Amino acid sequence: MDDAISLTRGEQTQEIILNAAYELFLQKGYHGTSMRQIAAQSKLTVGSIYNHFENKEQIFLAVLKRYHPLFEILPRLMEIQALDIQEFLSLAAKQLTEHLNTHKDFLNLMFIELVEFRANHIPDVLDTIMTQISQLEHQFVPFEPQLRQIPLRVLIRAFLGMFIAYSITEMFLNERFTTYPSEQTFDIYLNIFLHGILVDGETTI
Repeated sequence: MDDAISLTRGEQTQEIILNAAYELFLQKGYHGTSMRQIAAQSKLTVGSIYNHFENKEQIFLAVLKRYHPLFEILPRLMEIQALDIQEFLSLAAKQLTEHLNTHKDFLNLMFIELVEFRANHIPDVLDTIMTQISQLEHQFVPFEPQLRQIPLRVLIRAFLGMFIAYSITEMFLNERFTTYPSEQTFDIYLNIFLHGILVDGETTI
């Protein structure tokens, strides 16, 4: 069923508001965007917006959750079918980085959160994501015999952190930082995550 058809009229109005606010926040920042501008961009009255959101900060938090790429990518990772942990992590890393590559504007939104709000909303966003993280843990259970004794949540945090960082640095550094093509750099990242950087026999942990 088409998303537009499955949404109620109120939900459709909220989507219009969030889409308009998202564009304005990216262009002007949070403090540079007014409720009047959001109303004009969404072709609604200010009063109509207040029927759906208490204030501008509530709109920003909803935008942050609506456009956070992990909300879309985590369910996809839970659908991956793999024969072993190496295949699973390879497929998961590719899906994660490809998805982030098509959501580059989200980085601007995160900068707004960090600079203008000092990350005040991050705990709220994480509380929502943790439900999906808990479900993702089950994907690793069949592969536990292949893994070192590492808490699964720490492993998932390391995985997400490493490949989100890869995607961010790929935007800024890319071929300016290394002579390797992007595909080869990705493979090196994956190899480091799977096997570390020390030669065999040198691990002390």
